[in-house]
Amino acid sequence: MTSKSLVYTSTRGGDVRHSFEKALTTGYAPDGGLYVPEELPKVSNDTLEAWSHLGYRELACEVMGLFLGDEVEKEDLKKVVYNAFKNFPEEAVTLLDTKDGFKIAELWRGPTHCFKDLSMGILMGLLNVFNGKRGKKTTILAATTGDTGPAAVHAVKAVNSPNMKCYVFYPHGQVSETQKLQMTTNRSDHVKVSAFEGGGDDMDIPIKQIQSDKDFVEKHGVMGCNSYNICRPVAQTIHFFWIYFQYFKSIKIEKPWENPDSNTLHLTIPVGAMGNIAGGFIAKIMGLPLGRFTAAVNINDITHRAISKGEYHKSDEMLRTVSEAINIQNPYNFERLMYYSFGCDTGKVREIMTEMDQKGKVTLSESCIKSLQNSFSSNSVTDAETLEAIRTFKNRNNSLICPHTAVAYHTALTHQAPGPHLCVVSTASPCKFSEAVTSAVGSEVWGEYEGSGEFPVSARYTVEEKKDEKMEFTRLADGGLPASQAKWEAMLREKIENW
Repeated sequence: MTSKSLVYTSTRGGDVRHSFEKALTTGYAPDGGLYVPEELPKVSNDTLEAWSHLGYRELACEVMGLFLGDEVEKEDLKKVVYNAFKNFPEEAVTLLDTKDGFKIAELWRGPTHCFKDLSMGILMGLLNVFNGKRGKKTTILAATTGDTGPAAVHAVKAVNSPNMKCYVFYPHGQVSETQKLQMTTNRSDHVKVSAFEGGGDDMDIPIKQIQSDKDFVEKHGVMGCNSYNICRPVAQTIHFFWIYFQYFKSIKIEKPWENPDSNTLHLTIPVGAMGNIAGGFIAKIMGLPLGRFTAAVNINDITHRAISKGEYHKSDEMLRTVSEAINIQNPYNFERLMYYSFGCDTGKVREIMTEMDQKGKVTLSESCIKSLQNSFSSNSVTDAETLEAIRTFKNRNNSLICPHTAVAYHTALTHQAPGPHLCVVSTASPCKFSEAVTSAVGSEVWGEYEGSGEFPVSARYTVEEKKDEKMEFTRLADGGLPASQAKWEAMLREKIENW
């Protein structure tokens, strides 16, 4: 591990030079931007060669070590990583062959059956280390569209620290039954879960407003664990290194990084808040030979409109879909993608994000669109196409995929990759989405799956539990969403004060 620690600054260029610990434990930068390393660590071909022989946990230690420097002792980091992955199989990420001419990377072999387990355990483990050193207590806030919440609940419960408490909020009626039960049956004194009446990211504004109150944050140790927190995309670089190594091993190409023009790996990824695709992009900038990233979204398509046409415009409302976990109105990590795509031009990012914060819409210039399209393309997928993709995958590959993976799968089938090497990222297990999958393939096929060895035992146990939904954060009859969000902020402040 390097002895040098990185400096973390803001995408918006404020007077910020913080440690990883400070960036982790605050979430947003003081100027409202997102934390990024002032200079990304670079990996050489020799490093790629060495890393290609490591197991997933060893690789995680090496990658995280670059971002932590001497802030965490090597043995402490090893404990954090191995504890984070103790409920994963030996290969935390697996690659599957398909009959479609590309591979699928399954990122959901963790305890809550979604890719967010891969980074959340590391985040909470590191937080516990820092809290222990400083004797600090932390209040963690998480808003979820379905998968962040369960991952946060499990990770906090697993750490089981008296110095950590976590509030999780999810949109009433807009997560699957399994996702809801994964949160509401947590049995942890360190976690509280509530539903709110609104769209998937309507709770983000109250949380960000609280985090901008410096005195309140310092008094209660408030931080967020959604993917605006730098630890999430950084920890998610790990699985992109792993996917690259395993992909080329599976087709028996040795040392592919020595011939990157022929051995570039392209990725199609289901996208919500863009933390996962940001992790892949960061890995590419570090030196991993990744090619084009295709962002696959549902009909809540701000990401697609921004990349394809420069229309970074929030929609008037969140639309219901069968792929609820990627419903989004304003993806946090688009800011990080712009920052790196624009050559780390903080002035340009600040100008765009200030207008976005004030007006809810920005039309990007042609030069900005071109810069984004150098690395990214995008596609929007309807519910009908999503369900058809689940059926197609079942018919061709005799297996099921979740609706979010289906969004990416449909995109891969209909949008030709710019090269021969393509991997579709599968972000969640189909076990969490009985209603959507049953709509696609019928109750008989779902029943066969649920009764098979492919259906995770822990998911079956969760489905059998019952828990009443607790919805305290209701909408006001008058004043629209902003008035409701102001009310929710006041309620949340009171709850933090009284817990």
